[in-house]
Amino acid sequence: MRVLYVSPLAERGGVEVVLLNILKSLDRSRLTAGVALLQDGPLVSEIRATGVPVWVVEVGRVRQIVRAVMAVRHLARLIRHERFDLVHTMNAKAHLYGGGAAALCGVPCAYHLHGVPRPSLTRDGLVSALSVVLPAAHTIACSDFVADSFRKVWRSRRAVKVVRNGLIAPRGAPSPGQLRAEFRIPDAAPLIVMVGRLQRWKGIHVFVDAAAHVARECPEVRFVVVGGALFGLEPRYAKELRERVATLGLDGMLTFTGHRADVERFLAVADVVVHTAVEPEPFGMVLVEAMAWGKVVIASDSGGPREIVRHGETGLLVPPNDPALLAHALIRLIEDSELRNRMGKAGAARFKEAFLASRMTRELEEAYEEVASTGRLEEGMHR
Repeated sequence: MRVLYVSPLAERGGVEVVLLNILKSLDRSRLTAGVALLQDGPLVSEIRATGVPVWVVEVGRVRQIVRAVMAVRHLARLIRHERFDLVHTMNAKAHLYGGGAAALCGVPCAYHLHGVPRPSLTRDGLVSALSVVLPAAHTIACSDFVADSFRKVWRSRRAVKVVRNGLIAPRGAPSPGQLRAEFRIPDAAPLIVMVGRLQRWKGIHVFVDAAAHVARECPEVRFVVVGGALFGLEPRYAKELRERVATLGLDGMLTFTGHRADVERFLAVADVVVHTAVEPEPFGMVLVEAMAWGKVVIASDSGGPREIVRHGETGLLVPPNDPALLAHALIRLIEDSELRNRMGKAGAARFKEAFLASRMTRELEEAYEEVASTGRLEEGMHR
């Protein structure tokens, strides 16, 4: 079977990490993969490094109707020319274009939900509505939270298969000394790491405020935020965060690294990894990445993280948007190295049990086989 993956972004984020892990762990004796990205960027070279061919189909803005139609036609020509048997779309925007092209070609499509498409009088709302109306041979969700939210938001009876994201187990470990020296972090300082794009809903401001609480009781601790702004979105937020760090007296204690391609280096040397989304996270891939390195995690108690973190066993869940309670959880783990180690080991065991990429791709391959055996398109959202 030949499968074309369509993904909207070309810069690393949670969905892009999932895509890379799918490509690296597919059974190449049974499946041949190709990728179409809807914009150019650094992910192109990462995909090529896996040995999978990649095409860039620039789609521009949805309101550019002529360009959007041309992009769908371009994808349809690609599907026909390369004789793809199935299209796998990674989220709403990808399904709008990839699902449309698949329908033109009469090729089945698997719509993979990595978020909840929501109706609204906005560009994103239009994309969401159109993506849900388009048919799919399979609708796949990355978590129970996403599947349940999809059914509730769209009042849909469509069958949704939950395939939780997976990760290839890391090998080896980078030298902690090199990273600490690069960012002038003392060797003995406990290191708290947060990974996420600088978007308000990710709650980096909550992490900054919690860091100020922790610093008053544990001044030796250092904090790192790994991630940059997303294609110029919310440009003021990054400035606000840095101003907040200065106001709280955290200069020299809290570092913003900007976008990094080597996120695993920070996770591997962290003492605690934090996730602070103030809105429900569809999944929370960075939590799985941290657990793969045997790190204890603290996460917002909502959305997908509830399905990943076992409170009190592999990490701690705290109410979203509560810096004081987040700080309390951090101090508890900073002061109890035995607890950190125990939870980290439990997290590593849970990762191997539930979040390996081999399990994810096996379940996806089963979904593809179902599509191939039935050869039917699923109903639209109201059936």
